[in-house]
Amino acid sequence: MGWIAPATAKALPGLARKLPRYGKYSYLLFRGQAPINRVKGRWPVRGSRLMVWLSERRPELLIPPRRPLTAVLD
Repeated sequence: MGWIAPATAKALPGLARKLPRYGKYSYLLFRGQAPINRVKGRWPVRGSRLMVWLSERRPELLIPPRRPLTAVLD
């Protein structure tokens, strides 16, 4: 599932060409009609059924602080 919010409809053809190549990322930020990738990243996985713990001890999973995606546009 994803959310695509282009500023203009003219950006959609470029996004349609590029987005299939970015499947491993959690979030992306493009700019322009070309479009040019400005930000990409992956959110940490916590509590997934695909994870197996080999001991009873659970390390604290800290999420590093990040700038909001909107800050890149400034």
